[in-house]
Amino acid sequence: MVAAPDPTFPATDVISLFSGTYTDSTVATWRAPWCTASLSDVQVAGNDVKKYTSFGVAGIEPGTGNFVDATNMTHFNVSVWSPNVDTFRVKLVELGCR
Repeated sequence: MVAAPDPTFPATDVISLFSGTYTDSTVATWRAPWCTASLSDVQVAGNDVKKYTSFGVAGIEPGTGNFVDATNMTHFNVSVWSPNVDTFRVKLVELGCR
């Protein structure tokens, strides 16, 4: 297997949740209790990755007090690989916490 290339964005322009390149924000859970997916931590060509299987819905939650303030951000970037998925959707939830 081939690992995804390392991102090259300046660290000042990134809010990272999971990366070997940037400092990560705190994440309380990578698999919320209501998720239908299974999760395991694996390595691909030496890079740590989150592997979801039986994927239907997965919830990643920062947890109480660990809210991500993306007010000044203009882009969203995620690296995803699948052997059989033709649609991948992301839903960001704003909890109204400020």
